Amino acid sequence: MLDALRGLAIVGVVVGHANLGILQSGITYSESLFFRNLHVVLYSLHLPLLAFLFGINISFSFRAGRNSQKLIRRIVEFFYLYLVWTLIQGIYEILGSRFANTPVTWQEVVNIFKPLGHLWFLPWVAIAYAAIATLQPWHNICRAMLTLLGSGVLTWLFWGVNGEYFYLQGLSLIFFAVGGSVFGNIIIKKSGFNLLSISFATFATLVCFWIFFQGVRITLPTLQDVDKTAQSVLSGILFSIFGMLVVFLIFSIIYQKINFRILETVGYYSLPIYLAHLLFVPPVRVLLSKIGMSDIMVLVCASTLGLVLSFLYVFFSKNAFLRWTISMPSPCRNMIK
Repeated sequence: MLDALRGLAIVGVVVGHANLGILQSGITYSESLFFRNLHVVLYSLHLPLLAFLFGINISFSFRAGRNSQKLIRRIVEFFYLYLVWTLIQGIYEILGSRFANTPVTWQEVVNIFKPLGHLWFLPWVAIAYAAIATLQPWHNICRAMLTLLGSGVLTWLFWGVNGEYFYLQGLSLIFFAVGGSVFGNIIIKKSGFNLLSISFATFATLVCFWIFFQGVRITLPTLQDVDKTAQSVLSGILFSIFGMLVVFLIFSIIYQKINFRILETVGYYSLPIYLAHLLFVPPVRVLLSKIGMSDIMVLVCASTLGLVLSFLYVFFSKNAFLRWTISMPSPCRNMIK
């Protein structure tokens, strides 16, 4: 189920980036309200859900006996992929600068402390992995409460803040990763087609509708919001928490009845798909716009074909020529003791 949920979150990321690109291009016209609402929902849910699932995986891996050598190797691999994809994404964006909403220069590419676009997620994963694996908050209640409190403070302070440097980006998500490591195992055991899951999913859905339709500003977790207030931050955090729980619980309820093999496959390759999708999503939108396609719904749906192209890239990157783009070469990995 976790792979399928991760696949669903990655689909949300791809659709969210396609939708954001259309919003930033200024071609939404009269349909802008729908797409702005879609933007709020997707950006409130997809990365918090990924962070929550990431936290679950950390606790599961250490309960299964992961040692410090594997931890260090995994962290190094995250930074390796960050450097590799900074080069790939940088060259790609420079070559396509005249078609981009925000052109990129070589100075921005070589400054690895300032991530390009979505690549901030890799150092965030490495730092969060190291912190949670070191603290291991799932061991006892006292450690769990202190870690949740500390991560909650960070989430509150950095909600709606898109830091300039990689170590300041994504800090709003840390509470969700810690929450996944502490509560994920319990939620998985209690979820499914039962009265408790259905009742809590219904309650969480009502809370989300109340927050969304009460007309207050909702600050998004990872996008800069210069006009944020304490109320907009609180609304954003609550909407993300309850919305993520709605998705998790409803998915667990229907998972036993429906085959999600495709989503499971997407979730299994979620990281390389996440890294590669911006090589394909923007060109599809630009190409369709150039040939005169003006239907916004068609543009959003067609842009998500980047997900299919990203999956094909991952499939073909298994050969030796491209394998270094999705995993650290074995000689390098074996050097880490």
